Amino acid sequence: MTESQVKKEVSPCKVMVIDDKEDEASALIRALSERDIPVLYFKGREKELPRNPLTGIRVVFLDMKLEGMERQEPETIASSLMQLLKKAISNVNGPYLIFAWTKHEDVLKVFQEQLGTRGLDVPKPCFLVNMEKTACMSDGKLDYATVSNQLGEKLGELPLFKFLTKWERTVADSQSEVISLVSSMVEGGDVATWKDELGKILYQIADAQSGRALEEKDETISHSAMKALDSILRDCIEKRVSLIDEEFLERPANVEINDDIKATINTRINLRDLQTANAGTAPGNLYILRDFEHLREYLDYLSEDIDSFKKGYFNSMDGLEGLKFCMLEITPICDYACRKWRASRLLVGFLVPAALEKKIKDADFLYTTPLFSLEGHTCYLVFNFYYMALVQFNKLNDFAPRYQVRIDLLSDIQSKFSAHISRRGVVKLE
Repeated sequence: MTESQVKKEVSPCKVMVIDDKEDEASALIRALSERDIPVLYFKGREKELPRNPLTGIRVVFLDMKLEGMERQEPETIASSLMQLLKKAISNVNGPYLIFAWTKHEDVLKVFQEQLGTRGLDVPKPCFLVNMEKTACMSDGKLDYATVSNQLGEKLGELPLFKFLTKWERTVADSQSEVISLVSSMVEGGDVATWKDELGKILYQIADAQSGRALEEKDETISHSAMKALDSILRDCIEKRVSLIDEEFLERPANVEINDDIKATINTRINLRDLQTANAGTAPGNLYILRDFEHLREYLDYLSEDIDSFKKGYFNSMDGLEGLKFCMLEITPICDYACRKWRASRLLVGFLVPAALEKKIKDADFLYTTPLFSLEGHTCYLVFNFYYMALVQFNKLNDFAPRYQVRIDLLSDIQSKFSAHISRRGVVKLE
């Protein structure tokens, strides 16, 4: 792999160098910096490590005999290095490569063994590349070609790692493009003009995104502006993805994954978790209700008891105790954007555990979502088009939505609901 190819594989992902010998570390840092690869450097002393473990680290150059380890046993050295990695790199960092700068095979062997047995103590997954430091140095300078070749060989063995770093790089480049695009809309070079004009632009896109007139001190201005920028970001990512001509993945011999993984992926694709977010009233809001009596507060025309209500969703009543109720805001996006919204229109449904899937009726008036991971359970959302609540906004002021259904799934639900209420019967003689 050429130096330019290595740069493309690594930059702008973070590279960490941990080495107590500053002169040797600086040679590596200079070589990487000259190739536009950002570097974080630590001597390995505990007091100099980051205050909080870092994320986004994809390559670590690790000196395996740091200051104070000269006379220690391999097991002690390996354990100390494990603790160092744990404090430097977050356990949600994702995959990364470790270049072990060592000529001590005994230390490397124990280190490899501990990597495989320490569980979640050390951020995983990580992949080890052994490289003797002296073999990469000449007259105090780093032989970057040697490092490039070793990195290239390892990346060639890890196409999935290459795929993930390619995705990460695509997103990072797209983020920079969005910031450049928005900033370049401002005419004039002085700081005061830039601040004034950019403030107007961001306010206007926030106002359009929010679907209502924003006040001067409105707490949702930043939130709405960022959501609008997110739409631009998705466009930039899609454009860059369409230009990728390299294939990283191939079909595995066994493509089956368990339901828990499917549910987690479906949830991240189709739902937004609002547990710590201020969503406001918006299309796609999903409200989790306390119980049947709570539902009655919004569905005031409901006269049947809970068992009769459930019969509209299920073909068997066994095992349905304790099901959670939910409501989904299906008001059209255009009403929201054009500020023609007068009340919330909510479909009523259940969170149905995966084990009860076969009890769900097969009917055109029901909508069953993909499998999700919600409230600590793997479940489906099931909505009945015959049960819809029209609720004034003030009745929802103190009832925060728990999730928000993303636009693709919401549009599908709206489309099926629209088809259901506009269907026509056919008059005919049998």
